[in-house]
Amino acid sequence: MTFQSRCGLVLCLVVALGSIGCLTSTEVRRIVDESNAELAALTVLDDVPSGIAPPDGVPAAGGDAATTAAVERIDAFILRHGENARLQKTIAALQVRKALLLDAAGRDHLALATIDRIDRSQLGSARDIAIVGAAPALFWWTGAAQNKDVGQGFADAARRHLRTLDQTIAGAPTRSGIRYYLVNTRAHIELKASRIGVADHRAPLQEAIGRYCDAYDESARAGVRAWVERDAAELSQVPLDQVRWLGHADITFCAYWRAYRGFLEEVSSADPATLDPVLRDARADGSLEEEPRWPDQCTWLVELRPPDGVARCAP
Repeated sequence: MTFQSRCGLVLCLVVALGSIGCLTSTEVRRIVDESNAELAALTVLDDVPSGIAPPDGVPAAGGDAATTAAVERIDAFILRHGENARLQKTIAALQVRKALLLDAAGRDHLALATIDRIDRSQLGSARDIAIVGAAPALFWWTGAAQNKDVGQGFADAARRHLRTLDQTIAGAPTRSGIRYYLVNTRAHIELKASRIGVADHRAPLQEAIGRYCDAYDESARAGVRAWVERDAAELSQVPLDQVRWLGHADITFCAYWRAYRGFLEEVSSADPATLDPVLRDARADGSLEEEPRWPDQCTWLVELRPPDGVARCAP
């Protein structure tokens, strides 16, 4: 698994408990603990600690049985309380969590079916609204990120899902964690889609990373800087829901670098007859840049790259 396919699944979703009874509240918290453990086990984020024991009574995470147990607990809760008008927002939030569990386990069709059954009028947070709105794109990307055999079909699907993400990003709160998560996901999709075919990909790649950099205002850039420099005092000023996604800016930096390096490898190994004339001439005279060019709007990101520079970006 890679960041591109799993980065959005550990969202530490908080289910609205509202004024529900003590026993029901305890049950919901147990579901939250269990599904958090399973979501963490199904991801490979650098900032997800490994070897953390789940809470007492929660099945060990990381397998089909654990995922099934977490999903079944949510289903059982909904079956018992589905007619309770006071619990409809909680049920909607749990259904979002169930969809994320299913997608993280590679069951994207079931995940989308779960999303389709959610009463959107009951969604209680901007985060859940965005996840539901972007679900077709997010769940498609879970599998597409792993597919190395891409072609025109991928490019067509990417364009469709990028439109979905654009619409969702436009409606997401400014400077929210969910917005930066969607922006990161969008960048990875666009970077991959920009390398379809044998054309000169340099300009499309630069345009993709440029759009990504434009999405960060000065406040967000300060958050990224605090993350890269591990400035605890500065990070304390960043809303908690944003910290994780601001911290992934350097991962997207590496995604652009890898995309460009992959483009160079394709050019160097391609039959000259299949290459764009500009690329063919550049390969012949050795004028292709070894490092990617960065758009002006990405100066802040380049300046903030880790001390070891692109060394950490190597596959």
